[in-house]
Amino acid sequence: MPVQRDNDAIVALRRATFQGASPLERKPLHVAANAFNGVDLDSSIYRIVPIDYFVSDVQDGMLTHVQIGPKMWGDAFENPLLKQKFWDETSGTYYDLSGVLDQIFGLCWSTDPEESYDSWEEFSHGLPAVRVQTTPRKLLSEVMNVCNPFFMLHHFVGKVQYASQAEIQAYISKPDPWAYLDSLGEELAFSVMYLRNHVAHEQEVRLVYSHSPEGNDWVKENVHMEAGLCRLPFRWDNIVNGVTIGPDVPNGGEAALVSIMRSLGHDFPVWSSGFRRFIG
Repeated sequence: MPVQRDNDAIVALRRATFQGASPLERKPLHVAANAFNGVDLDSSIYRIVPIDYFVSDVQDGMLTHVQIGPKMWGDAFENPLLKQKFWDETSGTYYDLSGVLDQIFGLCWSTDPEESYDSWEEFSHGLPAVRVQTTPRKLLSEVMNVCNPFFMLHHFVGKVQYASQAEIQAYISKPDPWAYLDSLGEELAFSVMYLRNHVAHEQEVRLVYSHSPEGNDWVKENVHMEAGLCRLPFRWDNIVNGVTIGPDVPNGGEAALVSIMRSLGHDFPVWSSGFRRFIG
């Protein structure tokens, strides 16, 4: 299961760094270099989220990530490296990488432009929800905050690779833990972009965040953690290309959302789902 990188972007980034480009000048190159598996940075992607969570994030100027793992995501093969044990010859004991893997958070998006009732049911978690539309470039550009001196080491975006259970098992069975650890954090980001074939219909693009507060005052001061969630500063201006109101939002939900967003200075398009039941 080879991982695809944008080698042209990596070469351009190295050149810009060597030439002394500022963090702001390098940022677009870091965005391209941190995009994996052939994801089209300017394609539309979609995320279904409970409407109250979405409004809360926009009001607070935050983006909430969820800890990636079986407990929070409901799939035993999420963050598959959590299952792997490594042998330490010095101590004669096994150990795992949970210390770093528990610091991996993310958000699921889809490239599928067609909404479906099954998707609304699965991802709304039984709550009134909306379907937010944006692009990978907009997401990654915004979460890469140049006020953070290590902004390029925290966020990645990529198409999820779908594989058989045997292929995923083979991937996590390398005996050397350093096969999954590197100075840029890329291998750990790759490791949470593998899912089993039976969910390939989701056409997922995943935004991944690696939480590394050690030696980083910006992260300590600006990133908020609580109960498997991680909230980062996020300016929603020009990020949202549109919002679709879900089937179970009470009648009048469109007008209410438009009113709230306009009060916050946002004027993006709001549509109604084709599956709306217009409940009162």
